[in-house]
Amino acid sequence: MSYKFGGACLSKNYEQTPKTWQQLLEIPCAGEGGTVSMKAATSATWAGVAYAYVDDCTLIQANEYVMDANFYDTELYELDELLATASSQTNILIYWLDGVTGTYGFSLFENGERKRVRGILNGKIAMDEGELLPAEKHFSKEDKNDEERIFAIIEAFTGRSLTKLIQEDFQLITCK
Repeated sequence: MSYKFGGACLSKNYEQTPKTWQQLLEIPCAGEGGTVSMKAATSATWAGVAYAYVDDCTLIQANEYVMDANFYDTELYELDELLATASSQTNILIYWLDGVTGTYGFSLFENGERKRVRGILNGKIAMDEGELLPAEKHFSKEDKNDEERIFAIIEAFTGRSLTKLIQEDFQLITCK
């Protein structure tokens, strides 16, 4: 199946202090606006911001937000620099999947730095820096099955299968 969506995972659950993650990531959210299913929030047509607290993590679906990140060369864009700074408070994984064009990317930020980045453009590896993450252990650097790779990384980060969250109609809170 080809997906087209982007988002972020934070290694802390900010349910008690939601404004903290919103300020860290500079995502405007004027409060809760209702709910949306994970299936809808991972569709190509999703244009909003939705979030959920999954065990010890905060999961954010925001297609347009992650499009400002650079997965494809060493330059840190403004969003990458913001995430690097914010990662001094929580580890941050951002990701983009576009199975139609064969374009994928993810970055892991820890302790104020981008530790791992990988980008595939039109099915070709454009960027691959940093040590493979434990969730990537069964992938080689040359392996281009990045949809499966990113799903494995998200699952390792959240402790939950993203596929199951999509299939089970998991609900996220939308931002106003």
